[in-house]
Amino acid sequence: MGVNSKVELKVHTLGMELGYQFVLWKRLALDFVVVGPGVSNYSFKTTVHDNDNLTQEQKDKLRDVLTDLFTDRLPRLANILKNKPLNSSGSMRTTDIGYRYLIHIGFLF
Repeated sequence: MGVNSKVELKVHTLGMELGYQFVLWKRLALDFVVVGPGVSNYSFKTTVHDNDNLTQEQKDKLRDVLTDLFTDRLPRLANILKNKPLNSSGSMRTTDIGYRYLIHIGFLF
């Protein structure tokens, strides 16, 4: 008995970044993003293809295991999906706000 599964995660984010840049020695640049708020739309879907060998309970259990495996790899996703169950088709959509701070180092060759 073989079971094929597929997990899809789509993230669309809209936001802005404000920061400053230091240019050092004409070739090296440091970029600091100080404020980076954004709003993201997450679409998470699990699909199970088993040629009807699994019961609905087994499919639901498999979806839960796949969701746990996926959120273990992406801790922020675990916070977003917390207390938001997948629907009967194995999909879920939600929106969340976020914040970023980052540093870029650039070098001109």
